Amino acid sequence: MSNEKKNVNVEETARKQSFLEKNWKMLCGVLVGIGVIIGGYYGYKKLFVEPKEEAANVMLASCQDLYNQGDFEQALKGDGKECKGLLAVVNQYGGTCAGNLANAYAGVCYYNLQKYDDAIKSLEAFDVCDDTSISPAAIAALGNCYACKNQNDKAVEKLLQAANKANSSALSPGWLVQAGEIYEFGLNNKEKALECYNKVKNDFPLSMQASMIDAYIERASVK
Repeated sequence: MSNEKKNVNVEETARKQSFLEKNWKMLCGVLVGIGVIIGGYYGYKKLFVEPKEEAANVMLASCQDLYNQGDFEQALKGDGKECKGLLAVVNQYGGTCAGNLANAYAGVCYYNLQKYDDAIKSLEAFDVCDDTSISPAAIAALGNCYACKNQNDKAVEKLLQAANKANSSALSPGWLVQAGEIYEFGLNNKEKALECYNKVKNDFPLSMQASMIDAYIERASVK
């Protein structure tokens, strides 16, 4: 092998490693926007039907400020004052809508605390509904947890499930790109990666991700 070809291979390997490292940080970073999506639950779902449901919602609401402030430990376990903690909501009102939603909140809290096993347990306990925002966000959060544990097959499965369930230009393309990068770099499957990237290009042409997806497609097309 010529020195020139060796140098090209070294540069290509370094570039891929740098790219994978950068995007893995993105996968394992804060789940931007999921708090907003979950918070929107109250906008479309009328939960104050029964006394137990109302009590659960009041208890959940007391945790929300801590959650929004990024105080994930106290949001989970309570602050010794008004907030009893998301875990208490789950334990006391697990059969209510608010109790179910608390599982999603708790999962994201654990995720941000890098307690991925606990995050997976909480997110798996969340009962997926027919909505196209909260449930997909919780599924995608679970996929990110699997990615952080290098369980790549499970990660792409959940990310694709979330993208399909949301079917939204605002949500789906980002999860498709994440799945594509895991296929490309984590599972060394460029064919599957191209499927994800092309779906962004063809199904969500007006999305932010579509504006840069040709570079992803070109990279994954290189043999």
